[in-house]
Amino acid sequence: MKAKRIVSLLLVMFLLFPTVLLEGAHAETIALRAPIAPHGRWINGARPNYIVHSDFGAQTMADFNSAMATWNNRLGFTKITRNPTTRHSRSFTGRSDGINSVYRVQWGTGPNIPVAFAEVFYLGTTGGQRRIVEVDIGFNMSYGFHNNSSPGSSNFDVWTVMAHEAGHVLGLSDHRVSRDAVMFAQIDPAERRRQPTALDVMHLDVLNYRAS
Repeated sequence: MKAKRIVSLLLVMFLLFPTVLLEGAHAETIALRAPIAPHGRWINGARPNYIVHSDFGAQTMADFNSAMATWNNRLGFTKITRNPTTRHSRSFTGRSDGINSVYRVQWGTGPNIPVAFAEVFYLGTTGGQRRIVEVDIGFNMSYGFHNNSSPGSSNFDVWTVMAHEAGHVLGLSDHRVSRDAVMFAQIDPAERRRQPTALDVMHLDVLNYRAS
């Protein structure tokens, strides 16, 4: 089984406002074109159900639900969900354990230190794409996050970050084509990109997910 970590890399820019690069640490080179080649896909019947760390608060859990729902709404059926009752308190291990989890990590801050990541595990191929069998998501709590970040804030918008990582869960890759797209490769603190754009949806359509 192979894994690829798709990370959010912090770049120190002007003043105190960093720019985050959301891209694969060891991803293949992707041409700037539309649609962007996906990094993999689930089999159509798969329904990844996320177990979230118990230290995330109620509003953050609600934002996670909303971020996942935006993609489900675009698909027209429920593909990714959060378990409404089960939580975990495990530390991130970086190993496939058959559980799709959202972790909290403390990795510090600074240039090239991830703000968030999606650890994608593959097993074989399906439909000509690498078959995704598990994706773990992590938030680096050394950075500041907020559920309703306002302009000028140094905190990252939880919904926006989760929406991006949930796009990776589905198999979408980063791009640098359109700044307002959820899967655009850079984001500033307090920036909101909560709803998939037409470009995001076009890339999603390439995966040809069906309800069954």
